Amino acid sequence: MYLYAPLLAVAAFLASGTTSLARRAALRWKIVDTPDGVRKHHAAITPLLGGAGVFAALGMILAPLLLGATLGFGPAADAPGAIPLLLGLMLSGLGFFLVGLCDDAWNLRPFDKLLGQFAAVLPYLLCDRTIEVVQLMGGPVNAGPLGAVLTLVWLLLCVNALNLLDGHDGVAVALPTPGALAGFLRYNGPPAKIFLGDAGSLPLGFLIGALTIEVAVKRAVGLSLAVPLVLMMIPSFDTGMAILRRVLSGRSVMQGDLGHLHHCLVRLGLRGGQVPLAIGALCLATGISVIVAQWWGSDLPAYVLGISIIAGLVGAKVFGHGELR
Repeated sequence: MYLYAPLLAVAAFLASGTTSLARRAALRWKIVDTPDGVRKHHAAITPLLGGAGVFAALGMILAPLLLGATLGFGPAADAPGAIPLLLGLMLSGLGFFLVGLCDDAWNLRPFDKLLGQFAAVLPYLLCDRTIEVVQLMGGPVNAGPLGAVLTLVWLLLCVNALNLLDGHDGVAVALPTPGALAGFLRYNGPPAKIFLGDAGSLPLGFLIGALTIEVAVKRAVGLSLAVPLVLMMIPSFDTGMAILRRVLSGRSVMQGDLGHLHHCLVRLGLRGGQVPLAIGALCLATGISVIVAQWWGSDLPAYVLGISIIAGLVGAKVFGHGELR
């Protein structure tokens, strides 16, 4: 446990340096996001590839841990299942990074992007990280062959939920993320000098989805659905409302709009760093509800508190009330 804080500090330090290098590379190679006055209101042309800096820093941390576990030394050497976990996270994370990088550089078609995401998930699944048992209505249910499908669907939902939510400076850091994002925030805090881009939001969404599974899977009784569902409730609700909003208006679900949670908060009058702080507070509340549920020994408090947060957003007409009405 005492090694975690130094690892996070090292990751933050590395990410600060690698993000600076990624910013220079993005400007040189013209991988940038240009404001259009419609959906993109940032003040100036902003380089993408912030995800390259974050992913490089994480790789510098995970690779030695994996090597040490393989050779039998280091903090991960004695951890059960450390090698397949680290290997799956690194390979699939790399896959999502490459898909996002291609999208940032060449603006992939939605189908091609989704196909690449399917391919990127496979290393994690092949490393035997699929869900085997699910806690449902208080009892364990053997997922069987559907475990791989459930894992795949959940990870893709997390990937695309974070990809949609990450539309405002600093918002990605509002979610429970690795320490490397602290170094990235130095350049992404409003006004942002660099964006994560899909090369960052896709692998980040995968890591969040995978780690919620790893945390939620109990060796004796399997996956407690409350943990991943409630932890990802804010970005998942944002994604659900985006799909509903576009279907009801007769548009493609892949067509962007100005109806996401961060857009609604801006219209309410929040500015600059207030938007990520507000979203961070919401995500912190869902995280606390999960902790309370684990302490209570029942998933019910997590569901009640999580749903109450969503109901509060809708009832106060902050977000989601128009779509649901």
